[in-house]
Amino acid sequence: MTPRPRHDAEQHADLVFKALSDPTRRALVEILSHQPDGMPAVRLAAQFPNMSRPAVAQHLRMLADAGFVTVSPRGRERIYRLSREGFESAYEVWFGRFEAFWKGKLQDLKRFVEDADNT
Repeated sequence: MTPRPRHDAEQHADLVFKALSDPTRRALVEILSHQPDGMPAVRLAAQFPNMSRPAVAQHLRMLADAGFVTVSPRGRERIYRLSREGFESAYEVWFGRFEAFWKGKLQDLKRFVEDADNT
């Protein structure tokens, strides 16, 4: 049995979840969220003293592949920044699928609370 072909959206969703499944990558996202101008890879690596620079670079590469960070050269350094577009894309590709579901649930909850207030 051959596997069915995967759509780009499904492949992107896999990248998104794989990127965010690791606590180190989530920590990198958290660190970068406080650095609007970005941060050099060397300074990011220094945040993880028990991890080698190549290991941190590999985590950053995965975040870049998933679209969560952008990389731009500045002299001899590589500056990493969070990418708003990457987060929006992740929302559209996966989380946005459930927006109608949750809006419906919230409307149900609102009606329930309003009905309880009227009794």
